Amino acid sequence: MQTELIKHIENEFQATYYDITTLDFSENKAALKYINKGIVGLSEPVAFFIKPDLGANMRSMEIQGCCHFILMKQNPHTSRELTEVAHEFGHLFYAEKGYPYVKPANEDFANAGRATIISNAIMDPMINRDLYNSGVDIVEYMQDAIKIQVPDIMFGYPEYNRLNKYQKNHIKCLLIEKIQEWDIIKNAIPNMFVEIADKKYKKLLMESRTFVKKIRAIGTNNPEKCRKLLNMLIIENNMENEIIVV
Repeated sequence: MQTELIKHIENEFQATYYDITTLDFSENKAALKYINKGIVGLSEPVAFFIKPDLGANMRSMEIQGCCHFILMKQNPHTSRELTEVAHEFGHLFYAEKGYPYVKPANEDFANAGRATIISNAIMDPMINRDLYNSGVDIVEYMQDAIKIQVPDIMFGYPEYNRLNKYQKNHIKCLLIEKIQEWDIIKNAIPNMFVEIADKKYKKLLMESRTFVKKIRAIGTNNPEKCRKLLNMLIIENNMENEIIVV
């Protein structure tokens, strides 16, 4: 990648370039195999940057017609973090195949996270299934998600009748994602998300299970099916005036 472009991304995102070739994949060779298999299909180069104040552990982005880049909160070194690197590459692979993504309708920054959680409900299980089928240990990856996200559902939200539509959107999308992912691993570990929702948010759990049935009926094996599902989810969650599929 050109030096000028690297400096532009560093300045724009207050991030520092990271040479991914120095990363040691010896603890997670399956993740490296998945990346190498897919990277040959990318039409644009990929660069990595460290951004300590990033709101997520990692986030894949694109300068259209120019390059892909992945922002990371810190230098990845554990096996689980290497799986997350592979997961972000999965987003790039599907983007280049023409799969849709979700964004705020009016570039409203407040809706950026809400758009991401909707997109993740459809795209993340697809990517994690690919990782699982490639021999990557996604159970370890999902155990980490339990530690980070379960306390948020357990303690971060009020009872159902006090939830606003944004909180309902977040919980429902998270449940849709986790129901699918636990199906991939054949419930190898307890699904704490479902267990908590069964006690605290039964209506949202029922809606989530119903939507997962729609996903299975429609399928996700081409971009238009995913576009249809994302639009359906946006409408169900009353977000159609704030979130769009592109």
